[in-house]
Amino acid sequence: MLIWQFKHHGTNIMISTPMVAAFTRPVHRRLTSRPWQIAQAVSLLLLLSGCANPLLRQARTDCEPEAHRIFPVVLQSQRVTEPVTAQVPDGGQHCTSESVRQGDRSVTNTRCVPTFTTQTRWVERWVNVDLNAKERGIWLERCAQQLCVERVGNPQCDKDTATTK
Repeated sequence: MLIWQFKHHGTNIMISTPMVAAFTRPVHRRLTSRPWQIAQAVSLLLLLSGCANPLLRQARTDCEPEAHRIFPVVLQSQRVTEPVTAQVPDGGQHCTSESVRQGDRSVTNTRCVPTFTTQTRWVERWVNVDLNAKERGIWLERCAQQLCVERVGNPQCDKDTATTK
C-alpha cells in the first residue's frame, strides 16, 4: 500500500492507495470537500469539549498542536454498509367517508390515502476514516489532564477541588 502525503490549506494530509480510486466517485468528492472537513473538525471539537469547564477546554486547546504533530491526520477511504429506512407503499389504502347534507339530499365524500410500511435497505458508501484519530484523542486527553494537574492541581481542571501548593 502506498501512502501519499501533501499539504491542504496548511494541514498535512496522508492518503493511502485505496483512497485514490474513491476520489473519482461523486459521493466521495462530497465527503472530502472543504465544508465537509470543517464539519468533521467542528464535530470532533464539540465532542472533545462537551460540557468541560473553560480551564479544561483551554488545556485541550494548548495540547492540540502537539497532538496533531505527533499523530497527524491520516485519511483512508473505507467502504461501509449501513441501513437506510424508507417508507414504501404496501398496496393498501385507508379510506374515510363523510356525509355532507346539501339542501334536501346527502352527498358522501370518500377520501383514500395509501398505507405505507417501513422498509430497510442496506447501502454501501465510502467514508474517510482518520487512522490516527483514536490515538490522537487519547494523547490529547492525557496531555490536557497533565496540564490541569500542573495549573490547577487536579486532572479535571476543577477549581473547587484544587489542592493548594
